[in-house]
Amino acid sequence: MHENSRLFLLPAFILMLGILLFTSSSCSLLHPSRKDKVEKKVEKENKKADLEYEKAKKQHMKHQKKETLRMMKKTKKRADRVNSPKKRSFLSSKKCR
Repeated sequence: MHENSRLFLLPAFILMLGILLFTSSSCSLLHPSRKDKVEKKVEKENKKADLEYEKAKKQHMKHQKKETLRMMKKTKKRADRVNSPKKRSFLSSKKCR
């Protein structure tokens, strides 16, 4: 009799443990955490802000005169050329001070 109850209790215990593990882990799989929701929301807001910035930048450029656009282009090229030696490469070990 003792052996029959042991044969019944062991599979029942394993089954209950499996059900418990499955139900506790499936809740987290079905419902995203608050942190994930917040990260997605922030990412979406950043993307929207970037699009608005680019739109405003294009509109600003569209309203400029040709001479002003040439000057802005020349200034940007000059700034890139002057600042390029100051940029450090990704792999360099030198630290800026």
